[in-house]
Amino acid sequence: MESAVPDANQTFSLDILATVRDAQQQHGLRHGDYQRYRQYCSRRLARLRKSLKLPAGDRRKVHRKPLTPEAIKFDRCLQIPLFEAERLWAYAMQLKSEANTDQRKKFSQFSKLKKAAQHANLLETLCAAKADAKTKLEAQAYLAAMQGTLLFELEKWPEAGAHLQGAVDLYTSLAGAAHQLPEDAAVYTAKADELRPQLRYCAYNIGDATAVEDLRAMRLRQIGGDDGASDEIDSLLAQTRSDSRAVCEVVWQGETVLVRPPKLRALVAALEELRLEADKAETDEAQISIQESLIKRAGEGVREAQSEPRLQAWVAHTKLRATIRRNLLLAAGSGRKPTELARLYEAVTQTLADLQQLCQAGDRATQAELAAQLALYRAHKCHQLSRAHFAAKRLPECLALLQRCLRYCKQARDARGALTAEEQEAAEELARKAEGDQYSCRAAALLSTEDANVGETDGQFDFAELQAGASSKSTSSSKRQTAVPQLITLPPEFVPTPAKPIFFDLALNHVQCPDLTDKLPREAKGGKAAAASTAAATATPAAQSGGGGGISGFVKGWLSWGGKK
Repeated sequence: MESAVPDANQTFSLDILATVRDAQQQHGLRHGDYQRYRQYCSRRLARLRKSLKLPAGDRRKVHRKPLTPEAIKFDRCLQIPLFEAERLWAYAMQLKSEANTDQRKKFSQFSKLKKAAQHANLLETLCAAKADAKTKLEAQAYLAAMQGTLLFELEKWPEAGAHLQGAVDLYTSLAGAAHQLPEDAAVYTAKADELRPQLRYCAYNIGDATAVEDLRAMRLRQIGGDDGASDEIDSLLAQTRSDSRAVCEVVWQGETVLVRPPKLRALVAALEELRLEADKAETDEAQISIQESLIKRAGEGVREAQSEPRLQAWVAHTKLRATIRRNLLLAAGSGRKPTELARLYEAVTQTLADLQQLCQAGDRATQAELAAQLALYRAHKCHQLSRAHFAAKRLPECLALLQRCLRYCKQARDARGALTAEEQEAAEELARKAEGDQYSCRAAALLSTEDANVGETDGQFDFAELQAGASSKSTSSSKRQTAVPQLITLPPEFVPTPAKPIFFDLALNHVQCPDLTDKLPREAKGGKAAAASTAAATATPAAQSGGGGGISGFVKGWLSWGGKK
């Protein structure tokens, strides 16, 4: 708590960098809104001065009470020069972004930065007299960074490099202090990394040729981090490209276009370099970040190249291609809803349509490629929309979209020479998915119909109607179709099947058996054997056939599995 009677020898503490970083992230700088952050600093200063009884004047006149080491009574007194410097710095960055259209604002920007450096110097003086050791080091690092930023904007490269190097060294030493918590060390390390691109650009302007490669490496490492730092590195790289003296050329629709103006040479070099970086990127996140930088730079280049129509068309083509790649990378990511994927594929199809208009005078191969790709991604869009309708139980719409998806897939597959092998495989895989989803949609429709009619049928099927529908191939009966909906054709079509045949001998009763009495063995004694032989000799063939050896006995034995023994 703040003491009512502070000690004259009391030392104060303030986490300068953590306080600034939290304020920036919560009040606009996460999205690059410098105006919002400047207004927040103004409101916070008013609250601080009111609570500490250090007014800045009244409505008629500004009369700030000067801050001296003797006037520092509480920790919060040190926040006044800190947020004064932050307010002026944010104002200068806002004017810098607006100076692209109005060059006169650059003078106001330099004025605001000079005043911000003065308040940072006041903060360092107060901390040197009243703060602890850690706060003193932070104040020195903050002052060095602010002065380095001012000299950097004034293009005084040696002096700016010296101040920025001092700030980086101080923040690095603070991050490596043993008593620091891990989260505090991460804040200091992030600030040092934020200042290094400006430091390397100063080295480049002084004469270090390797600084450009260092900036490119920093750009790749910055992917996934602070977007503002990435934009700053892109801006520094663009300034290095503007120093190129060579005449470059581009090829547009088979014609070579020479680029002579230095500004347009820098534009072409920037786009080519970003495309090479995209090819070297190892992760999808890195690819997306580079493609977004390429889209942004190409969008600016379309306006810059208005005096060169063919170069402007080449830049617009580069922008549209990068937009397609970015959207496809976003669609390939996991965890997206079907509606989100449908919007991404809709954006891809719209971009392809714009490419078709841009390349109207191109060769037939280019037009065929664009038409095939347009059909493929329209099929993807229809498939994702069908998934959304299926989840919402809108089955007729789902089935119609799947049928349209299959038509687009057929168009894409028919243009075999226009698509790459990967795109051709994607079209075939999508067609297989759409066919499977069609059966799922029809099955869901059948189940929903049965659920609706379960109260009327009491859970019982009309087997007579089912049998009639199964035995009939006619589809003219609407009543039968309503009662017995069919997913497949019943009965199925007959097909020849290889099988072992069964032979039935049905002519055995017409065969005249020969008399084999003389072949029977004779017994020495008469009696039953002689009588049996006489009866057998006098028996007719019909009687013989009526015995167990006839056809009736054979059939009876076969049907009764042997009969009684």
